[in-house]
Amino acid sequence: MRAQVTSWLNDTVSETFPDTKIDTQLQSALETLCNLLMDDNRGKRCLRKISAETAIVADQKDYAIPADCLRIDRLQYSVTDGAGVKEWYDLEYAAENLADRNVSGTSHLFGSNSAKGVPSSWFDDADDNGYIRVSPTPAVASEYLRFRYYFSPEFPIATPTAADWALGTDPNFTAYTAGTYVTNDGVYYLCDTSHTASAATEPGTGASWETVWSRVYIRLEGVPAGFDTAIEYLAVSRLAGEELEDGKPIGYFNGEFNKKYRELVAGAAGGQVRPQRRYVNMVN
Repeated sequence: MRAQVTSWLNDTVSETFPDTKIDTQLQSALETLCNLLMDDNRGKRCLRKISAETAIVADQKDYAIPADCLRIDRLQYSVTDGAGVKEWYDLEYAAENLADRNVSGTSHLFGSNSAKGVPSSWFDDADDNGYIRVSPTPAVASEYLRFRYYFSPEFPIATPTAADWALGTDPNFTAYTAGTYVTNDGVYYLCDTSHTASAATEPGTGASWETVWSRVYIRLEGVPAGFDTAIEYLAVSRLAGEELEDGKPIGYFNGEFNKKYRELVAGAAGGQVRPQRRYVNMVN
């Protein structure tokens, strides 16, 4: 994502957008992209997670649904055989919300109403964190519960570890190593090329700063692989669209986004997309 976006209608008009505008557009683009994926049966795989295992107790208990849960896909419980091998089974809701599964002669019965069992929907507490109530009958020993779910498209912004840029003292000017971050006037910069600081390379202001630094506008954590490029194109489309007159189409950006979106969905369908920590770096 570049701070300077060119209108592709005539390839001449360009506009430098402020940091806050880029950040806002990217967050909005990310939410839009996730909503598009939720409407695509194959694309949903991009947004699916498995929660940590939670031990089931014999008595009735409320089990917390993951805070980032957008929608529960499946609720699962484990059954461990005599050899200690754990297998996971889906809890299937009957018309009366009754889930009953017999495995190896052991019955895992969950109550038929929301007061004493597993409801097909879930409720919120005061902190907006959902719970699901489980009452195993008979008592379940040493077994676990977990959620397969679609996670919310709210990804935190990561703040790089960075010191303030410093010129240093002649003749021992500060040395910067590629891959490190600095701040200058409240803006983050990533060192692309190892160098010794000089007035000419002061990030954002020096005459030749762009030869050794990249300006970083935003870094998103928890973005699945493939999202970064699609988000970039979608955000650029929106930014560039504001510069176009009479509602003329921005075919180039829309075409590129659609291409990346299809690649992302196809990758999800093929099992190639998995949630992982990714960064989206926007530089000049």
